[in-house]
Amino acid sequence: MTRSVLLLLLVCEAAHPQWTQWGGPNRNFVTETSGLAEKWPAGEPRVLWKRALGEGYSSILVEDGVLYTMYGRPGEEVALAANAATGKTIWERANPVRFRNDASGMGNGPHATPLLVGERLFTVGVTGRLECLDKKTGKLLWTQALWEQQGGSKLTYGYASSPLAYRDVVLLPVGGSGRAMAAFRQSDGSVVWKKDDAGNAYSSPLLINVDGLEQVVQFMRASVFGVNPLNGDLQWAVGHETNSGLNVATPLWTAGTLLFVASGYGAGSRMIELKRSGNSVSAKERGIRIERASTTGMR
Repeated sequence: MTRSVLLLLLVCEAAHPQWTQWGGPNRNFVTETSGLAEKWPAGEPRVLWKRALGEGYSSILVEDGVLYTMYGRPGEEVALAANAATGKTIWERANPVRFRNDASGMGNGPHATPLLVGERLFTVGVTGRLECLDKKTGKLLWTQALWEQQGGSKLTYGYASSPLAYRDVVLLPVGGSGRAMAAFRQSDGSVVWKKDDAGNAYSSPLLINVDGLEQVVQFMRASVFGVNPLNGDLQWAVGHETNSGLNVATPLWTAGTLLFVASGYGAGSRMIELKRSGNSVSAKERGIRIERASTTGMR
């Protein structure tokens, strides 16, 4: 799978939008930028530049006129910083990688989107290699191997969760007994906490606020749960099983108390109501669970 980066003249240049993580500023795929065009200009938008990249599903970040992303090429995965105005490379960092997706046509990654925090860029490769890079130079500051060093549960289609920042840590699912999720110190990569039991999945963590109480929500192989981001203590959990553990989509936090989760392959969708009581949160499934109808001969 080959892809190209296209920069189109769609946004008011004075707005300088920042998109520093998976899902944007608030991880909900909503931009607060003003000055967006209400219709296409005559002859469609003018392409300012385009360039080829390798394969992968990592989306693109933008901050202060610089684009950041990851892509794959034979035997390597690459972190890239490029000039947003010209598309020219500012720096690249390549790592050797041995991963082959057994599912034909699904691609070999990388799948996760990087994270920008201050002067650091955090990337996660298809084999669960978490790296902290200097965003200006691409210099490696520290690394953690979520599968090899931390004993995380491996995924058939490769690691795909995009990192989440909380205060001075980076949060990610690791997967397994006593290490469903972990928090790593942003400054040096040391483990701040590693807790809970759950097999890994492909979804990315989400920070929510339940009546003033912060929770990190994670969709795992057979469940969705919330933990205290300060120490990893489990707050609540709801089962959600699907074939081969293909829970991929990021949960959706609605206004108020409702959390929506969805996946295919028979698991369907469910709405979960979260309520605070003191320093704890309870979870209750609401409404009717929507299941995908099975079709003979289809998988």
